[in-house]
Amino acid sequence: MKIFLLVLSLAILLTGCRTADVPENQAAAYCLKNRGNVETRFPYYDTNSQTPLQMAGELEVCTFTANDQSRVTVDLVTLYAEKPTLAALAYLKNPPVEGTTSYSDYCSKLGGSDRFGRANDAGGGWGNKDGKDVISLCVFPDLSVIDSFALTQHASGIARGADLTPLLRYKDQTRKPFQ
Repeated sequence: MKIFLLVLSLAILLTGCRTADVPENQAAAYCLKNRGNVETRFPYYDTNSQTPLQMAGELEVCTFTANDQSRVTVDLVTLYAEKPTLAALAYLKNPPVEGTTSYSDYCSKLGGSDRFGRANDAGGGWGNKDGKDVISLCVFPDLSVIDSFALTQHASGIARGADLTPLLRYKDQTRKPFQ
């Protein structure tokens, strides 16, 4: 009986923790209102080959593109939530990039991952429906997501696409650093 309750609790937690507080249609409207573009991204594996494999699943994101064509992508939940997500905290706290060798390494340093499978030359990322325009998204354990490259650039003082600080509905009131 204890095992059943544990499995049931875990199932409820995993199926309800991401969107219970954030209606997707309101989050999408908020993205558009702030001059973002709502996109559906799909996971792709083996993007370094001629025939990448589209995997199951999809992710609704908001992408902000600047006049110079730089951009930043964040999941709709992180953008719209009034409570913190790990992606929002990583962006707002700006942990230093020292000691990292790439944007993927920086994502890992913060506790996220943008890697598909084990470290190899196959490649992977989040693309549009036809597998073009594949980007690296840093996925955190709470399932919040932010563009790995833009996150690293922001920590170096460069806002790509748009500065998310005023756009994120969560406003960090804590003095604790993101570690």
